[in-house]
Amino acid sequence: MTPHRPATHAATSPWPRRLSKVRAALAGGLRALAVEGVPGSSLRIPLAAHRRYWAGPMGDADLIAFLAAALPRDGVFLDVGANIGVYSVALAAAREGWLRGAAFEPVPETHRLLEQMLALNGLEGFVAERLALSGARGMLRFSAARGGANNFALSGGAVADGPVVTVDAVRLDDWVGAHPELAPDAVKIDVEGYELEVLKGGAETLARRRPPLVVECHCASWPELGVSAADVERQLRGLGYRTLEGRGGSPVNLGSCHETVQVLCTP
Repeated sequence: MTPHRPATHAATSPWPRRLSKVRAALAGGLRALAVEGVPGSSLRIPLAAHRRYWAGPMGDADLIAFLAAALPRDGVFLDVGANIGVYSVALAAAREGWLRGAAFEPVPETHRLLEQMLALNGLEGFVAERLALSGARGMLRFSAARGGANNFALSGGAVADGPVVTVDAVRLDDWVGAHPELAPDAVKIDVEGYELEVLKGGAETLARRRPPLVVECHCASWPELGVSAADVERQLRGLGYRTLEGRGGSPVNLGSCHETVQVLCTP
């Protein structure tokens, strides 16, 4: 659910950023921010999300390229922890529109922004699901900060600094069973520490189809959730993912990771 990470800008003054937002809004017809996605493409972002998103090259172009290469023509992409859907839109642009799939975002206000984002960018073949994916069907409590903020599931009696919502949670296996036409060819998972639960809930689908994965591993959150790096790696290996690499192509040792790391998983 991490918002779009733009490339770093050297300027420290807020004025260049403000000016770039004004230009992006004008380019978007005052209905959206027109910003650069992957090289050679642009994204239209709802104005309501402007506090979290701004003009600037997308910093995850390498991950988009990895996912794009994994997809067949008219392939299916699942964006788990979609936030406002930047990955889905950028990936569709990278594949010149040849993309179907679903974006999962459980927080109601962020889900509304997701729907706007998909409509602004013409992703007619995408479903915006207001659901959390988990290891079991039920209900989960989520922080619900506004404007496309980085929301997360609350375990046990944990509290948030702001508003909280209760949302529906389903297993990926059950969802794919109800939507067999959207069985995935590639998947992105960014769920703020609940990666293992998503993997468990999709074990049958992932083991059967083995779609390449980009998993954002929030390693620092795992201990408070009772999860270990060994648990996550064991789950991925058990699903048939033999190669776990970082963004530079080097093997990833999750046991030595203490911060957030993007892991590219292939069978």
